[in-house]
Amino acid sequence: MTYQAIETGALGTPIELFAFTRGVSCWLYTSADAAQQFQSKTFQPVTISRGAFERNDEAGSSTVHVRIDRTLKVASQFLDGSTPEPVNITIYRKHRTDADYIVLFRGVVANAELVGEEVALACVSPLSADEKSIPRHIIMRTCPHVLYGPRCRLHPTDYVSTGTVNEIIDTLVKVASLTGSPHGNDYYNAGILMNTDTGQRAFVQDYWESAGLYYFVLLQPPVNWSVSDAVSAYAGCDRKHTTCRDKFDNIQNFGGFPLHPERNPILDLEGS
Repeated sequence: MTYQAIETGALGTPIELFAFTRGVSCWLYTSADAAQQFQSKTFQPVTISRGAFERNDEAGSSTVHVRIDRTLKVASQFLDGSTPEPVNITIYRKHRTDADYIVLFRGVVANAELVGEEVALACVSPLSADEKSIPRHIIMRTCPHVLYGPRCRLHPTDYVSTGTVNEIIDTLVKVASLTGSPHGNDYYNAGILMNTDTGQRAFVQDYWESAGLYYFVLLQPPVNWSVSDAVSAYAGCDRKHTTCRDKFDNIQNFGGFPLHPERNPILDLEGS
């Protein structure tokens, strides 16, 4: 029997499956009361719910709000000051008694907010961004590209050092035995510090070296990080053309306009 026939009949037993992915990491959950085998993968039963789909017919896009327990492993991806690398979400709907299914939603997590013991996720379909009538390329002095993104074209593995956590004090993480260092102070500013044991990524606000230890000030206190955890530090960028040229030798992919005037010269001529 097809999904549609069961869905519209009286014997349906619907369940929903939620797949979160970020790079090679994957978190699989279900709203059912027992683990579900689907596409050769196991979806674990957890406290998870979603709201109604909000559709914009003009843009052909949709939004859905998903709530998850803050103790879930995927929740840490939104509570650690992560970088803009997106978390993708796919929601499947099927019935317990049938293998047929539909994809209810496929998109990315656009925003996360801590609400009590839950994390509220605002998820948008790709069309939500692609179909809006807004400029897609911003003209600004500094580079608008995401560091290590497709327009930046730098490979993060070319600018990574590894070490182990020595001590954690609120947002300060002390790292020992950082390979590839010493680099100059500020080298990792606006970069990434990743816990390679958990996959959690944190934004680096400040960095310096002192007495054989490497100090990283993060945007937020790291969640569930421990002493001796392995970490990877990725060089940061302040988006200036001199940094792109001198630090990364990547000026051919620089997306900013450093010589753009602060004032419109035509307006200055009109006022003279």
